[in-house]
Amino acid sequence: MFGHRRSSPEADPTPSEWDFTKFATVADEDLDEAGALGIIRAASEAQARIEAVRMRVIDRYSHLHAEASSAKSLLACNEKISIAKAGRDLALARDLATRLPMTYDMLSEGKLNHDRAAQIARATSVLSHEKSLVVDSALHPVASGKIPRQLRSLLRTVISTVDPTGTADRSEKRKASRRVSVDHIGDEMSWVHALVGAEDALAIDRRLDSIARSVRNGGDKRTLSQLRADALRDLVLGSFSSKVVTHVYVACNVTTLLGLDDLPGQLRGYGPVSAEKVRKLAWQLKASWSGVLIDDNGHAQRLAAEKYEPAELLRELAQLRDQTCRFPVCLGPVQKIGRGARSQDSSPDVRTGWPCCRSHANEKESGQWTVTSGVDGEDIWTSTAIGTSYFNVQEPLVPVVATAIPESHA
Repeated sequence: MFGHRRSSPEADPTPSEWDFTKFATVADEDLDEAGALGIIRAASEAQARIEAVRMRVIDRYSHLHAEASSAKSLLACNEKISIAKAGRDLALARDLATRLPMTYDMLSEGKLNHDRAAQIARATSVLSHEKSLVVDSALHPVASGKIPRQLRSLLRTVISTVDPTGTADRSEKRKASRRVSVDHIGDEMSWVHALVGAEDALAIDRRLDSIARSVRNGGDKRTLSQLRADALRDLVLGSFSSKVVTHVYVACNVTTLLGLDDLPGQLRGYGPVSAEKVRKLAWQLKASWSGVLIDDNGHAQRLAAEKYEPAELLRELAQLRDQTCRFPVCLGPVQKIGRGARSQDSSPDVRTGWPCCRSHANEKESGQWTVTSGVDGEDIWTSTAIGTSYFNVQEPLVPVVATAIPESHA
């Protein structure tokens, strides 16, 4: 239960610096942009703290109300929510009280909101109690600085490291459920959904993108989205042929490739995949591998030069080093930039070397942000409008969290 964990001042859901009346009664006209953002941030932290109290008391309620089915019904009536939502709340409260105590601590300190706490609970629901505690410990406190997509990738990496056999087994079971479905939405249009392997999905996405861009560069006036949809239709129905070569990039430890350990690899554009998947991709596909020297934090430093021209080598190393847009909460991919050309989706800032997506490149060029490097190599984006700085530490090519798991649990 929660009771014994809530003795520290940091866990107080209403800390002394939080004056609700002060923030709730401030007049809109008294707020500048920085002040508005400050109140939004403070309110979000207070909301997380209050949600932690709610979870703690919901779990206490579940112990007081012995009948599980009626506990959901009564909670739903009390909260004016669906019975399904009441069930999810009860389950999350129990998870935070038992197998995810550090996640609860982050919630109670305002460092993690309800949605991300629930995200952790869902992802770890497939693990044993002991392995859930290991994952919970590995996530603390780094999870507090992750946006949902980054947290999802981090969870996959840690879970694959803690439970490599289970991850591989679950992947095989999920693979058996691959399928295609059609959802008719009206106006003579329908969605086509396909559940396929991550590597296949990325290859399909890259091929559609390559075809669409080549057609648009030829002067076609359709949008990129329209061209991608039409390319998929034509490929499936057989009215279009293409010799476009699709590349799917996988990063892993050489020891994993050789079968000496089972650390997860990284499928670029998707995230962590099991060691078994890495080895299947390596030996079953026409794969070409290059050695990459990484630093102690898992970031790419040098790329083996064999089979690469110098310019190609630098571009490939840039892709490995800068996997996503360098803006703090943007995960847009950094595409390969050809000689004398600019990517449609991203553009490296040739003056400062900060690759970013088109949108954030434009914002930076227009003077809305200044970018500098911190003492530890982190990017510091400072808003010229309000003077507030935000930090972005690039995700490593090989996450070091994998090496932080106790060997007895790996």
